[in-house]
Amino acid sequence: MELRQRKDRATVPDPDPDHNENTATTTASPPTTARSTTVPPPLTPPSTTASACRRCFVLTFKLLASLVLIAAVVAAVAYYFYFEETQLFLMRFFRDLARSKAHARLHGGQSHAMLAVLTGSEDLLPIPEVAEGGLSLTAEELGSFNGVDGTPLYLGIMGRVYDVSRGKAFYAKGRSYHHYVARDATRSFATGCTKEECLVPSLVGCTEQQKQEALRWLELYEHHDRYTFIGSLRLDPVADLVERELLEEKALEAAQEAEAEYAADPMAGGSRVKAAQRMSQRAAAKYGGQERNLDEAISYWKSALLLLGEATAGDTDETVLTRADVLVSMAAAIQKQRDYGQANEFYQEAQDGMETALGVAVAQAHPTYARAVSDQAAATFMSKSAAEAVPGFERALVCYEKALGAVPVVEGGKDAPGDADAKDTTATAEDVPSTPVSRLEIEVANTQLNLGTALLAAADDGQDQSDSEQRVRATQLLKVLVDTYANGTDRRLIAITKAATRMLAKPLES
Repeated sequence: MELRQRKDRATVPDPDPDHNENTATTTASPPTTARSTTVPPPLTPPSTTASACRRCFVLTFKLLASLVLIAAVVAAVAYYFYFEETQLFLMRFFRDLARSKAHARLHGGQSHAMLAVLTGSEDLLPIPEVAEGGLSLTAEELGSFNGVDGTPLYLGIMGRVYDVSRGKAFYAKGRSYHHYVARDATRSFATGCTKEECLVPSLVGCTEQQKQEALRWLELYEHHDRYTFIGSLRLDPVADLVERELLEEKALEAAQEAEAEYAADPMAGGSRVKAAQRMSQRAAAKYGGQERNLDEAISYWKSALLLLGEATAGDTDETVLTRADVLVSMAAAIQKQRDYGQANEFYQEAQDGMETALGVAVAQAHPTYARAVSDQAAATFMSKSAAEAVPGFERALVCYEKALGAVPVVEGGKDAPGDADAKDTTATAEDVPSTPVSRLEIEVANTQLNLGTALLAAADDGQDQSDSEQRVRATQLLKVLVDTYANGTDRRLIAITKAATRMLAKPLES
């Protein structure tokens, strides 16, 4: 019996391998066969997708927050270490926003006006002349309008006085712009310097870009809808004299350093001429650089003249030519400042010095002499009349022809044109130092353009009985100029050709 029960248990399979062995099995089940089945992948619950989106959003937010924090830290550090530069940037930015409103109000087009003003490509709005008999204040009188005890807030800029009382939030005592009140602080507006020594009206020594900044501030006050023009300011000319004296002292110190440098150089032989040439190079850099500063350039050229000393009979040709080049260059800068009388004196001094030292024939065959004559004629054109300038331009072209005949010029494998008759009476190439060909050609083309312009202007003024002849002559001259350089590649010659083309269109229109 016991053996039979053991046999039954052995033949009955256990449907559950994990079943407790002590559990009795009373029902037999048929054997099962194994078969392969494909189990589908589990579906991602919606809660899991939302969680991933939340994590992505959190990470993005943290990244943006980190960038904002870094930018804030950088801005704070920059503001701390570059406080003045940051203040100046913000001042000019908000100034230009206000100016763009004035431009849009007067010309229309808010977005276009703002873009032009913020990029510095705008044309400044006109500033009306001060009417005769209007209010005129001294610096002491202006100083009493500081907002104290109920007085209005006045400020001066470039000799004009404005009431800014409606801008108390900016100009009242304790506010950020109060240092501009009750004085003419034009130099501070130009340079951004707010130190006491900068709060003065003089612009002597400022770059042309800085002077342009002062004009932008002037435009703001003139055309602002909340500020009112009051009158003019009687300026003290001594301030400019002091600034010029300081500027010339600085240039003189630089000249002394240059002289000492060459004196210590045995190769230079202690040459004051070399030192003067170094000063002239500094002046040229100030005259033609990005930070153009005519006042500093003129001061350096004056120092170069001091190094060269007074002209004497024993001067070498190098000294004579260096002095003439300095005089002509300095005169051109002074002419830019519209002091035509002073410029004319320097042009004439350069010509007289060269004729005395080198002789008339050699002097008139030198490009520096021709440049002096041409620029002097341009000063006459701008300060007097076109008719008086015509002979000067004609004489300059004769001198250029002599210079081209005296100096061998090769351009593109072709000899430059010269006057055969002039060659017999001019100096030889050995007598006249050579000059870069491109500069000579540009100066000749520019003089031809100026002569044509002067002839047309003289004909329009009716100062000559043969007006029609002058117009015909000018037209022929300008046509030759255009034909000569029509296929030129030099950008300066291209500009001259375009100007000549525009001048040719005027007689046709009339």
